[in-house]
Amino acid sequence: MNDLLPCPFCGHLPDLDDPDTLHPSGLFWRYIEEWDIKKYIRFKDRQEGDKACYVFNCVEHYGGCGVELHADSREECIEKWNTRHIQKTEEWSVREYQGKVFIVSGDFEHDEMMTLTGDYSTKTQKLQYAQSLCDKLNRI
Repeated sequence: MNDLLPCPFCGHLPDLDDPDTLHPSGLFWRYIEEWDIKKYIRFKDRQEGDKACYVFNCVEHYGGCGVELHADSREECIEKWNTRHIQKTEEWSVREYQGKVFIVSGDFEHDEMMTLTGDYSTKTQKLQYAQSLCDKLNRI
């Protein structure tokens, strides 16, 4: 799997062929079934069957920012690196009330609303203009 996203902090594109990018961290883990937990172990205390933890680096000496990410396997490191949180914003929409046209946000935490005023030859033209503004706001 070489389809890596750029660093979310600096934009650097990591290289999995560089051994400094993704490598064992020196920690290990084992699953303790009776407690249903993972126990993390230092290198000197590891036993046969323990699994290596990994670290993923945005390598500074190749133009990265030095951020690092830790996980319980190589695959999990890559999956975490490629995961991005996208904040869902509520869309803007057109509303009419008592003959007035409003542009309102679906974000109920802040309850934004704008009144559309101006010279329009028809109500349809005013509504179309309001919708065009909503479309622009929703692309931001």
